[in-house]
Amino acid sequence: MGLGIWSMHFVGMLAINIPGTVHLHSFTTLLSIFPGILGSFIALCLLWRLGVRLPLPLRGTMFGACILVMNYIGMTGMNFDGYLSYSPALFVLSIIIAVILSYLALYIYDRLQNRLPIVAALGIGLAVSVTHYTGIEAAYFIKEDAALQPTALLLEDMSAVKVSASLLFLTLGIAVYLLVSKMTSATNQLHDTERRWKFAIDAAGDGVWDWNPQTDKAMFSRRWNEILGYAENEFTPTGAAVFKAIHPDDVRYVKKGVLEHVRKGGESPYKREFRMQTRDGDWKWVIARGKVLERDTHGSPVRMIGTLTDITERKQSEIDLLSSKRLLQSIIDRAPIRVFWKDRESRFLGCNILFAKDAGFTHPDQLIGKTDDEMGWKEQAELYRADDIKVIETGEAKLDFEEPQTTPDGRQIWLRTSKVPLLNPTTEEIIGVLGLYEDITKRKQAENELRLSKAQLSEAQRIAKTGSWTLDLSNNHLDWSDEVYRLFEIDKTQFNSSYEAFLDAVHPDDREMVNQAYLDSLNSHKPYEMTHRILVGDGHIKYVHETCETLFDKDGKALLSRGTVQDITERKQAEDQMRIAAVAFES
Repeated sequence: MGLGIWSMHFVGMLAINIPGTVHLHSFTTLLSIFPGILGSFIALCLLWRLGVRLPLPLRGTMFGACILVMNYIGMTGMNFDGYLSYSPALFVLSIIIAVILSYLALYIYDRLQNRLPIVAALGIGLAVSVTHYTGIEAAYFIKEDAALQPTALLLEDMSAVKVSASLLFLTLGIAVYLLVSKMTSATNQLHDTERRWKFAIDAAGDGVWDWNPQTDKAMFSRRWNEILGYAENEFTPTGAAVFKAIHPDDVRYVKKGVLEHVRKGGESPYKREFRMQTRDGDWKWVIARGKVLERDTHGSPVRMIGTLTDITERKQSEIDLLSSKRLLQSIIDRAPIRVFWKDRESRFLGCNILFAKDAGFTHPDQLIGKTDDEMGWKEQAELYRADDIKVIETGEAKLDFEEPQTTPDGRQIWLRTSKVPLLNPTTEEIIGVLGLYEDITKRKQAENELRLSKAQLSEAQRIAKTGSWTLDLSNNHLDWSDEVYRLFEIDKTQFNSSYEAFLDAVHPDDREMVNQAYLDSLNSHKPYEMTHRILVGDGHIKYVHETCETLFDKDGKALLSRGTVQDITERKQAEDQMRIAAVAFES
């Protein structure tokens, strides 16, 4: 553009009708090209390349001054027989026109941002042309032998150059000052940002790395070296050295992460956790984060920067926690009971293998996220959910209760279940319910069978009017069957259940006989049977036939006595009546 301005000026000079022969001074003519080039370079190129935008009025003035200097130096390079002077008013007008039109031309150039370059070019050409011809209009070409010689009212040709150059240097000085100020400020801000960034990185305990994948050269911060046990700048500053220090089992994983980051354009940051060998030969867990900052013309990365963080303690905690979880899961899986835990919405969070098998699955993970409505026992889902809600809302455990369950194959089994609140270990907040149960179906069946057997035995004893009893000699506890209570006409809730309580029910005249018979049996280790009377109800007498045997340990110590008691009152009364009748018959 500078050459275009300069060419336009001298082509325009050819259009001037100057008296006499005109020669151009070669050096001065060539010198005049530099202001045009300088103005174009500063106004349009240099400031954009530096990333600094000077105020538009200053750039317009600078550009206009360059046009003026080029114009008036070019005018000075003309040699002819006479003098060159300028009208002060028109000279000042040329300065004003140059500055204003240059401002407008650059304004158009900024606004269009290269969208319509022809419009910007016309604006700049107009500024140059009008300035040039205003300068020509201001010029007086006076022959040396002319009657009218230059007066004090006219400016000499060098004065015009000096004024134009002064304006140019003034604007250049201001531009340089602003440029230096802005660059200094930017540098200070950059240094401040770097200091803050470094402070933040150091405070976080992170190391910084800077790597050129093309040359393999790298830079590592002091903290980066410290993490691996090296002194500052001691670690070999290459990417190859880094990959060599990575655990053999992790190298492929790390390299794959770098390649994926580069192939994806580096949009998302690179992040990998792996092990690195320290200066002492130990292994540390670290996390590397990075991003490609610069690429060459082919798109290949030439600079990648990132951080390195020591996560050994966190990783060890995770390993310990995982080991603890595995140990706990192993214990739970080997426990002979079913264990499960749910969230507040009664969705399963986990269980042991026995529970999973009860649900028809092969692994506990298959239940995660499911509800009781999706299990074989969906018929009892509402019942189970109601218990869950009560435990979660009240925070109180519900222990050792029996409930039914439908198995995946349609059978009904019985469970003894306990549920307690599941707490967040950090906040102690209730986050769900923890439950366990055991299958008591067989025991339930045995209890039912025993209950039926007892009922049948009790009925048989009632019909035979024969009851059974046991006496635990270790605690003197006497246990009677229901028929014995009926026979003795005693309320079981009022009975003291002891040997002495039994003797109190024996007829006073028979107590000594009954007690002595029992003691003789204990001494002789032999069973016995006898008939005696008891006092029942309102004091009437019943006759009973009693049998007894005692169990002894290997040392001969009595442990347990057991026996039967039968109501023989009716038989005894019949025998007495027959005896009376026989006596009467003999009489």
